[in-house]
Amino acid sequence: MQKTEGVVVGCTDTDAVNYDETATMDDGNCQYAVTFQVDMTGVGLGPTDVVTLQSTFNVWCGDCNPLTDTNGDDIWEGTFPLTVGTYEYKYTTNGWNGVVEDVPLACDVTGGQYKNRGFTLGPEPLVLPLHAFGVCPSP
Repeated sequence: MQKTEGVVVGCTDTDAVNYDETATMDDGNCQYAVTFQVDMTGVGLGPTDVVTLQSTFNVWCGDCNPLTDTNGDDIWEGTFPLTVGTYEYKYTTNGWNGVVEDVPLACDVTGGQYKNRGFTLGPEPLVLPLHAFGVCPSP
């Protein structure tokens, strides 16, 4: 938050996770909750394996954004705050040290070069469609 001559600069969108009720001028850096979810049924995860999210927003970081499966149903999820924009992503296990998702060309956004999934985030929270690891979401 930045204050200049009675003006408080911050996120003024109440839908944003970083909404600042004291802000009087928007700073253009509002962040919105994006929920990622993938069905890992049939992948054969071991008891210590962790599903991880690789993306342009985390610079393909490896194990920076682990997902969780709190109820043991093989649906791994994670919600992360992102700014408005276009992103690429894919799932892996154990960072880059396990299984790397082979994204089908039908849902690839790179034209086959890297085979990544993608989405564009507008100024609102987003839940990405559930799909199986390595499979395009159903329409």
